[in-house]
Amino acid sequence: MNNHILRITGSAELPSALNLNSEYKGEFTAGCNSVKQIRNLKKLKQFCLKDLYGSKFMIIKPGTEPQIKHNEANAIKVAEYIAEDLKLDITQWKRNPKDDSGDGWYGFIFKGAGGKVRVNIPGIDPDVVRKSKPFESPHLYVNGSRWLYGYALNFIFNGI
Repeated sequence: MNNHILRITGSAELPSALNLNSEYKGEFTAGCNSVKQIRNLKKLKQFCLKDLYGSKFMIIKPGTEPQIKHNEANAIKVAEYIAEDLKLDITQWKRNPKDDSGDGWYGFIFKGAGGKVRVNIPGIDPDVVRKSKPFESPHLYVNGSRWLYGYALNFIFNGI
């Protein structure tokens, strides 16, 4: 089998339906066995980009795929780690079930004197989440933006 590399460099226009910035800047590389395999990665959240010459590309966002084996207790443990790492007390965070995603992320609210932050935490092994390894660790969603654990701490701290 041939290995195909999907690579985007420079800028690309985002479809207006995504309601995101008008262009993507940077670089992304993904390896797959075939172009068809890239198109069939339905479990991953993805969107297509059209480069300035009309070619279409797909961006796969690792760390955002639905979690198959998850539970609320794991997400609560990660929330406890966040509180410990940020030196928050028990009154500064709470579980918020109405923000649960249904595919492995559980809603929480962290608050401080400066405001509150909504965080969706994956309910998998807390140690895997805390490792913050790209392509291995699922991301936390902080006010809708996705971040590995170490980066998420900074955004939570700055938001509260």
